[in-house]
Amino acid sequence: MSDIVIKEVKSKKDQKQFIMLPWSLYKGDPFWVPPLISDMKATLNPAKNALLNLGPYAYFLAFRDGKPVGRLGVGADDRLNAAKNRRVGSFTLFETIGDYSVAKAL
Repeated sequence: MSDIVIKEVKSKKDQKQFIMLPWSLYKGDPFWVPPLISDMKATLNPAKNALLNLGPYAYFLAFRDGKPVGRLGVGADDRLNAAKNRRVGSFTLFETIGDYSVAKAL
């Protein structure tokens, strides 16, 4: 088993891999309903998703043997944290192959 590499999503190519990962994860699952690609692009775009303007955020991909095997988005709402005097973040779009080591790496 090779190492898992975590990479922050920065480029358009990274973003495409991030968006398209579920198609490989759920291939053959008759109950999976894919999201609209345009909706996913809007979700990742701070000009179209106001939540991304509330504080720091980042998206990550996990790779094994050069292939994406997991993804994760993380962020925080600075204004809410300041108002409530706390340091809380959240995660979203977490999906991996069925391998705990990928989930742990993310």
